[in-house]
Amino acid sequence: MITPQSVYDLVLRCIGNNTCSVCDLHKPCIGHPCACVQHTPVIDFDEVERLWHISRKQPSTASADALVCHHNLCFVEIKGWIKFLENLHLTGERQLTDREEERLKGRILKQVNHYDFQKKLLSSIEVCEDITGTPDLLSALPVAFILVTDVNPETSPLEVFSMQLSMLAHTSTDWKKVCTEAMSQRLASQITSIHTYFVYCKDFDHLIKSL
Repeated sequence: MITPQSVYDLVLRCIGNNTCSVCDLHKPCIGHPCACVQHTPVIDFDEVERLWHISRKQPSTASADALVCHHNLCFVEIKGWIKFLENLHLTGERQLTDREEERLKGRILKQVNHYDFQKKLLSSIEVCEDITGTPDLLSALPVAFILVTDVNPETSPLEVFSMQLSMLAHTSTDWKKVCTEAMSQRLASQITSIHTYFVYCKDFDHLIKSL
């Protein structure tokens, strides 16, 4: 009988039983770990996809960043925004005209619209089906998709109050919220047939344990 764990174990063998963490797969974290390093072992699925298609002399395809198993088989996609916002000089308090704000919101939406979560999920499922010899993985076992980001999708009441004071004082936009809302809408519009989760990278371990 095929199970999430048996699929995970078969995929793991393809890369020599080597695991890593989501922090290892988030490029800004490499060499600069934060104080909230996550410890849940995951499979580097980009590497699985690469090796699998090389072995079959086939071109590479888009895939999820990681695979993890905890009751469900979870495909994980990691999207960082801190560096993006830093490059636009939007991580501090900066006065902008309405026109500048609209232009920058357009830049964020353009970036989000490049994300094809559905394509990555379906391609990753296909690789797992090939590896395990399971023709219809979605019907055979519980599958979930987890979107991980370095800006917090959930805001505490204290943070909300702080942002409100800041906006009253500086009439500034909460750019992290613009990013997370755009990603949330993109995820909801693309993947509807399975459970999806949108989580702050520092809460990844907690989410996996709760599934």
